[in-house]
Formats: sequence, structure tokens, C-alpha cells
Amino acid sequence: MKLFSRYQGKQSSATYTGEPVTAKVGSLILRECTALTSLPEGLDVSFLDIAGCTRLESWPQTAAVHIGRLNARGCVRLQSLR
Repeated sequence: MKLFSRYQGKQSSATYTGEPVTAKVGSLILRECTALTSLPEGLDVSFLDIAGCTRLESWPQTAAVHIGRLNARGCVRLQSLR
């Protein structure tokens, strides 16, 4: 799966393989990524947009959204943000 992030106006991308990730990024926008079923452990962001990720089912135990905001509108399978 291809992940895109934007930090200080610069966009970068990476392919998520399912391996644990320890990454701190400013903004991570995964909007309408219907193939997304989980987020990586160690996710650390200021802004996370997962709106419309209809297959997303679980929130990682070690994920954090600091300072900014989380948009999870339409994530109908997501049961909790532990």
C-alpha cells in the first residue's frame, strides 16, 4: 500500500508492507484508501486523515495523534481508538 505524507509543504510517499513502523510525521493523509485494514504500530503524527477508509478495523496500541486532529469520518468498521 502506498502512504503519502506532507511535512512543511513537501509531500513524500512510501510503501507500507505491514512491518512495524516507528515514524513521526507532521501530516498523514490516507483519505478514501479502501484497501487500508490497519495502521502501523508506532505511528506518531500531528494530523491524521483516514476519512472513508471503510475497511479499517483496528487502531494500533502504540499510535498517537499529537497537537493536531484526527478525521475518521466514514470508518464504519473502526470500533475504538485505544
